[in-house]
Amino acid sequence: IESVTGGNAKAENYKLTGETKTFDIAKKAVKPAIDAIADQTYTGAKIEPTVTVTCDPALTETTDYTVEYKDNIDAGTATVTIKSVADSGYKFDDVSAQFTINPLEVAVTWDTAALTYTGEAQAPTATATGVSGETLKLKVDGAQTDAGTGYKATASLESVTGGPAQAQDRPHNG
Repeated sequence: IESVTGGNAKAENYKLTGETKTFDIAKKAVKPAIDAIADQTYTGAKIEPTVTVTCDPALTETTDYTVEYKDNIDAGTATVTIKSVADSGYKFDDVSAQFTINPLEVAVTWDTAALTYTGEAQAPTATATGVSGETLKLKVDGAQTDAGTGYKATASLESVTGGPAQAQDRPHNG
Protein backbone atom coordinates (compact mmCIF):
# COMPACT_ATOMS: atom_id res chain seq x y z
CA ILE A 1 0.00 0.00 0.00
CA GLU A 2 1.43 3.31 -1.03
CA SER A 3 -0.38 5.49 1.52
CA VAL A 4 -3.46 5.71 3.74
CA THR A 5 -4.82 9.11 4.74
CA GLY A 6 -7.32 10.44 7.26
CA GLY A 7 -7.71 10.04 11.03
CA ASN A 8 -5.45 7.47 12.63
CA ALA A 9 -5.10 5.50 9.43
CA LYS A 10 -2.00 3.38 9.09
CA ALA A 11 -0.86 1.32 6.11
CA GLU A 12 0.09 -1.49 8.49
CA ASN A 13 -3.61 -2.05 9.20
CA TYR A 14 -4.23 -3.35 5.68
CA LYS A 15 -3.06 -6.34 3.66
CA LEU A 16 -3.92 -6.52 -0.02
CA THR A 17 -4.97 -9.70 -1.75
CA GLY A 18 -5.07 -10.11 -5.50
CA GLU A 19 -2.40 -7.48 -5.86
CA THR A 20 -1.15 -8.75 -9.22
CA LYS A 21 -3.01 -9.03 -12.47
CA THR A 22 -1.85 -10.52 -15.76
CA PHE A 23 -2.96 -8.49 -18.76
CA ASP A 24 -2.44 -8.37 -22.52
CA ILE A 25 -2.10 -5.55 -24.98
CA ALA A 26 -3.44 -6.68 -28.33
CA LYS A 27 -1.84 -5.56 -31.56
CA LYS A 28 -3.81 -2.79 -33.19
CA ALA A 29 -5.40 -3.78 -36.49
CA VAL A 30 -4.63 -1.25 -39.22
CA LYS A 31 -5.33 -0.98 -42.95
CA PRO A 32 -2.27 0.43 -44.72
CA ALA A 33 -2.29 1.30 -48.41
CA ILE A 34 0.49 1.71 -50.95
CA ASP A 35 0.36 4.96 -52.89
CA ALA A 36 0.44 4.72 -56.70
CA ILE A 37 3.91 4.03 -58.07
CA ALA A 38 5.01 5.90 -61.19
CA ASP A 39 5.89 3.90 -64.30
CA GLN A 40 9.52 2.83 -64.47
CA THR A 41 11.82 2.13 -67.43
CA TYR A 42 13.77 -1.08 -68.05
CA THR A 43 17.40 -0.84 -66.88
CA GLY A 44 18.59 -4.45 -67.02
CA ALA A 45 18.72 -4.52 -63.19
CA LYS A 46 16.21 -4.95 -60.36
CA ILE A 47 13.92 -1.93 -60.12
CA GLU A 48 12.88 -1.06 -56.56
CA PRO A 49 11.07 2.27 -56.52
CA THR A 50 10.49 3.98 -53.20
CA VAL A 51 7.18 2.88 -51.71
CA THR A 52 4.97 5.34 -49.86
CA VAL A 53 2.72 3.63 -47.32
CA THR A 54 -0.24 5.57 -45.98
CA CYS A 55 -1.86 4.51 -42.74
CA ASP A 56 -3.38 6.04 -39.62
CA PRO A 57 -1.33 5.78 -37.51
CA ALA A 58 1.79 6.13 -39.63
CA LEU A 59 3.86 2.96 -39.99
CA THR A 60 7.66 2.72 -40.14
CA GLU A 61 9.52 0.48 -42.58
CA THR A 62 11.56 -2.28 -40.88
CA THR A 63 9.83 -1.58 -37.53
CA ASP A 64 6.24 -2.18 -38.68
CA TYR A 65 6.56 -3.60 -42.20
CA THR A 66 8.97 -4.99 -44.78
CA VAL A 67 8.92 -4.39 -48.53
CA GLU A 68 9.28 -7.14 -51.13
CA TYR A 69 9.43 -6.87 -54.92
CA LYS A 70 8.50 -9.46 -57.54
CA ASP A 71 8.95 -9.54 -61.34
CA ASN A 72 10.85 -6.25 -61.09
CA ILE A 73 13.55 -6.66 -63.75
CA ASP A 74 11.94 -7.12 -67.18
CA ALA A 75 9.47 -4.85 -68.95
CA GLY A 76 5.90 -5.63 -67.90
CA THR A 77 4.01 -5.59 -64.62
CA ALA A 78 5.94 -5.75 -61.34
CA THR A 79 4.56 -6.21 -57.85
CA VAL A 80 5.54 -4.67 -54.53
CA THR A 81 4.20 -6.12 -51.28
CA ILE A 82 4.38 -4.81 -47.72
CA LYS A 83 4.25 -7.37 -44.94
CA SER A 84 3.67 -6.86 -41.22
CA VAL A 85 6.71 -7.31 -38.97
CA ALA A 86 6.07 -9.91 -36.25
CA ASP A 87 7.33 -7.68 -33.43
CA SER A 88 5.31 -4.63 -34.49
CA GLY A 89 2.47 -3.33 -32.34
CA TYR A 90 0.30 -3.29 -35.47
CA LYS A 91 -1.21 -6.11 -37.48
CA PHE A 92 -2.46 -6.21 -41.04
CA ASP A 93 -2.75 -8.55 -43.98
CA ASP A 94 -0.14 -8.26 -46.74
CA VAL A 95 -0.81 -5.32 -49.05
CA SER A 96 0.36 -5.39 -52.68
CA ALA A 97 0.44 -2.90 -55.52
CA GLN A 98 1.58 -3.16 -59.10
CA PHE A 99 3.71 -0.89 -61.19
CA THR A 100 4.69 -0.90 -64.84
CA ILE A 101 8.19 -1.33 -66.20
CA ASN A 102 8.21 0.11 -69.70
CA PRO A 103 10.61 -1.11 -72.39
CA LEU A 104 13.74 1.01 -72.80
CA GLU A 105 13.68 3.00 -76.03
CA VAL A 106 16.97 2.59 -77.91
CA ALA A 107 17.97 4.48 -81.02
CA VAL A 108 18.78 2.57 -84.20
CA THR A 109 22.02 3.63 -85.87
CA TRP A 110 22.37 3.05 -89.63
CA ASP A 111 25.79 2.61 -91.19
CA THR A 112 25.10 4.28 -94.54
CA ALA A 113 22.29 5.32 -96.82
CA ALA A 114 24.41 5.29 -100.03
CA LEU A 115 25.14 1.82 -101.38
CA THR A 116 26.72 0.92 -104.74
CA TYR A 117 25.03 -1.46 -107.19
CA THR A 118 26.40 -5.03 -106.96
CA GLY A 119 23.62 -7.06 -108.58
CA GLU A 120 22.97 -8.63 -105.14
CA ALA A 121 20.23 -7.73 -102.64
CA GLN A 122 21.54 -5.20 -100.17
CA ALA A 123 20.40 -2.84 -97.44
CA PRO A 124 22.16 -0.64 -94.91
CA THR A 125 23.25 -2.25 -91.64
CA ALA A 126 21.44 -1.26 -88.44
CA THR A 127 22.76 -1.43 -84.87
CA ALA A 128 21.39 -0.59 -81.43
CA THR A 129 22.98 -0.76 -78.00
CA GLY A 130 21.36 -2.44 -75.01
CA VAL A 131 22.01 -1.95 -71.29
CA SER A 132 24.01 -3.96 -68.75
CA GLY A 133 26.04 -5.85 -71.33
CA GLU A 134 23.03 -6.96 -73.38
CA THR A 135 23.64 -7.31 -77.12
CA LEU A 136 20.77 -6.43 -79.44
CA LYS A 137 20.64 -8.24 -82.77
CA LEU A 138 18.60 -6.38 -85.37
CA LYS A 139 16.95 -7.73 -88.50
CA VAL A 140 16.78 -5.39 -91.50
CA ASP A 141 13.97 -5.78 -94.04
CA GLY A 142 13.72 -3.94 -97.35
CA ALA A 143 16.88 -5.10 -99.16
CA GLN A 144 16.90 -4.20 -102.86
CA THR A 145 18.81 -5.56 -105.86
CA ASP A 146 18.26 -2.85 -108.50
CA ALA A 147 19.89 0.55 -108.61
CA GLY A 148 17.43 3.26 -107.54
CA THR A 149 16.55 5.91 -104.97
CA GLY A 150 14.10 6.26 -102.09
CA TYR A 151 14.22 2.64 -100.98
CA LYS A 152 13.16 2.13 -97.36
CA ALA A 153 14.82 -0.29 -94.96
CA THR A 154 13.18 -1.21 -91.65
CA ALA A 155 14.96 -2.55 -88.57
CA SER A 156 13.34 -4.80 -85.98
CA LEU A 157 14.67 -6.46 -82.85
CA GLU A 158 15.50 -10.08 -83.62
CA SER A 159 17.10 -11.20 -80.34
CA VAL A 160 18.82 -10.08 -77.14
CA THR A 161 21.76 -11.93 -75.60
CA GLY A 162 24.14 -11.41 -72.69
CA GLY A 163 23.67 -9.17 -69.72
CA PRO A 164 24.43 -9.85 -66.06
CA ALA A 165 22.96 -12.81 -64.21
CA GLN A 166 19.93 -11.70 -62.19
CA ALA A 167 18.45 -13.07 -58.97
CA GLN A 168 14.73 -12.36 -59.09
CA ASP A 169 12.04 -12.15 -56.43
CA ARG A 170 14.43 -11.23 -53.62
CA PRO A 171 12.99 -9.33 -50.64
CA HIS A 172 14.12 -5.78 -50.05
CA ASN A 173 14.43 -4.89 -46.40
CA GLY A 174 15.27 -1.25 -45.96
